[in-house]
Amino acid sequence: MSKNDDRVVGLAGTDDNLPLTGVRVVDLSQVGAGPYGTSLLGDLGADVIKVEPLEGDSFRHVDSAFGEGESAYFFGVNRSKRSIALDLKSEQGYEVLTRLVRDADVFVVAFRPDAVERMDIDYDTLSKLNDRMIYCSITAFGETGPRAHQPGMDILAQAMSGLMGVTGEVGGGPVKVGVPIADFVGSFLLGFGVCAALRLRDRTGHGDKISINLLDGQVATFANYITVYDKTRVPFRPQGGGHPQLVPYQPFLGSDQK
Repeated sequence: MSKNDDRVVGLAGTDDNLPLTGVRVVDLSQVGAGPYGTSLLGDLGADVIKVEPLEGDSFRHVDSAFGEGESAYFFGVNRSKRSIALDLKSEQGYEVLTRLVRDADVFVVAFRPDAVERMDIDYDTLSKLNDRMIYCSITAFGETGPRAHQPGMDILAQAMSGLMGVTGEVGGGPVKVGVPIADFVGSFLLGFGVCAALRLRDRTGHGDKISINLLDGQVATFANYITVYDKTRVPFRPQGGGHPQLVPYQPFLGSDQK
C-alpha cells in the first residue's frame, strides 16, 4: 500500500446475523491487548479497520512464521479486520484518519496519554468530530497517577499486580503466566466495555470514553484472594498446581497415565 493510501484492504468475512454487524471500529492499537480485543469485536460482526504505521504493526516482526512482516503472533490477535497504513505525522495521513473517525462507532488507541494529546487523537479532540463515537483508551498504568506516562508491557502488569507472586511451584520464585494474560484480560475488558457503551449510546444518543489499563485488569483477577487477605493479612504464596482455598483442586496423575 502506498504512503497515505486511504484504500482499505483485506476485508474480513461478514455475517448480517452477528450481533455487532453495522458497528464500525477504527483501531489504532498495536501489540496485544488492543488488537486482540478489537479482533473479538470483529468476530462478533463489527467492521474493524486497523490503522498501522507505514512500516506496519511492530508485532508483525516478532517472528517470521509466514514470512517477513507476517508473524504468527500478529495474525493470532488481528483476525476479522481490514487494514490501512497511514503516516499520522503528515497532514494527509491525519486527514484520512479524521475521515475514518467521522464514520466510526468505536475508536481504540493504545498510546500513552501524553502521546495521544501530542498527536491530536485524544478524546476531547476526536469527540468534537463525532459525538456518537465510543473512545477506548488502553494504557499500562492508567491515565492519571505517577506512572501514567510510562510505557508498560504484559509482563510488567503481571509482576506489579502480584500475579507472578502467586504463580509457580511451592517455595519457588515468581513465574510469568504462560500466555500474555495481562494483555488478554485487557482485551476482554475492552470488549465488555465497548458493548456496554454501545448499549448506553442506544439510550442517550451520545458516545463516551472507556479507559482500560493492564495493571487494573490484573488486580481485578485477585477477587477471591483480596477478600481473604483483607481479613487475615497473610500473603498468598505460589501453590504449584494446587488452590489456596479449595482442596482437592489440582492436577493428579490418573490411572491411564504413565
